[in-house]
Amino acid sequence: MEDCASVVKDNGLFEGQRSSEGCLEPQVKSPPTPKYPEDIDWKSIDPNLMFELLSFPSEIEDGNRMIRESDNIAFPPDYQDWFDERKFYYCRFGLIAFKLSNDLAKKYGIKKKKYNDWDPLSDFTYELNTVARKRDYRMEEHKAFVKRILGN
Repeated sequence: MEDCASVVKDNGLFEGQRSSEGCLEPQVKSPPTPKYPEDIDWKSIDPNLMFELLSFPSEIEDGNRMIRESDNIAFPPDYQDWFDERKFYYCRFGLIAFKLSNDLAKKYGIKKKKYNDWDPLSDFTYELNTVARKRDYRMEEHKAFVKRILGN
């Protein structure tokens, strides 16, 4: 969840500065897809929760694929489409991780991590809503462009 937050907050600036070419560049590497230990007895976990846990890595792979594809429509110097897609998906991944950790803690009595100055749920929700509005607007622009070109 913390790794997702780092990706979400990445604005492409290094110490407040653009690259020498005047572009934004990612400063935070995307975290690796979660890998679970091989010795987990999956049958001991609630089936619905097990499904969510086992589906999470493939959701991340799908999202990362969409992020990579957005590189085809992202242009310098800001690469806004790419940064927005990345933020969109990593907000979602952070929210899923938050839910999974809460579900595991509740179901199995695991102590939850406390954050003093950070509320992951409200932070990810705010960031997701903000980027989703930008993304929806951008998609409408793309659709209007295609409609103008194709005349449909």
